[in-house]
Amino acid sequence: MTATVSARPLAGHRPGQRPGRAGRGGLRPTRRGGTRHHRGRSERRLAAAAAAGIGDVHLNIVDAADAEAVLREARAAAGPDGADLVIECAGVPGAVAQGLILAGRGGSYLVIGQYTDAGDTELNPHQIVYRQLDVVGSWAFTGDHLVEYVRLLPALAARFDLEGMVTVYPLEHHADALADVAAGAVLKAVLSG
Repeated sequence: MTATVSARPLAGHRPGQRPGRAGRGGLRPTRRGGTRHHRGRSERRLAAAAAAGIGDVHLNIVDAADAEAVLREARAAAGPDGADLVIECAGVPGAVAQGLILAGRGGSYLVIGQYTDAGDTELNPHQIVYRQLDVVGSWAFTGDHLVEYVRLLPALAARFDLEGMVTVYPLEHHADALADVAAGAVLKAVLSG
């Protein structure tokens, strides 16, 4: 989330503009009419997003028998004009090319999920030119961005059930928390005490 706070202004994001997202939940394009869509990496994460009130349409491309069909469904859900803003935050190289076709003409595309070098991917550069996209990458955030994120937390917590996504561990059980995160057994681990 902090990376998104730091990167949105780079893509010309304006208050009131609702972004699409390509992330741990996959690509979530936002139709110009405002419907938010999640295209996911796992049923558990998609179910958690839905339960928290995050997104309106949830699609699982990873476990789908026909990933191309799910991508077509995501494109259809984004509407004929595509998304104003798509944010890739999956860390999966293939998500970068998928996000390009979900963005609308004149839109913006943030690539912020490629923190590590997970490998190369093929993409069609014509999609950038044809759609007249502003493509921006952002790798890190500053202390100012962290302050902005903390400032936004009350509004986010009021809008979404973030508490339901958190599992609290006593500090002395830090190894269990790390193991559960690595295994995907929990969404967010918080150490307390």
